[in-house]
Amino acid sequence: MGLVTNSIFGLESSILYVIVYMLSMILFFYAIEGIFSDDISEVNSLGGVKKLSLSLALFSMAGIPPLFGFGSKYMV
Repeated sequence: MGLVTNSIFGLESSILYVIVYMLSMILFFYAIEGIFSDDISEVNSLGGVKKLSLSLALFSMAGIPPLFGFGSKYMV
């Protein structure tokens, strides 16, 4: 959508969106690196920092307002 506007602001917002989404995906995969089973109860064995990382990554990808994912989606 940002590239369709054919302006520099659209290009900048599209690049920002891609960067924020990539960082959120890296954070998400960092948080779930220890889970390789089909059992969802394995999430309880994660440490506190990894649980926080997982929730921040998912909320950012969903576009919840106080996070960077919301800002990048709003700019686009």
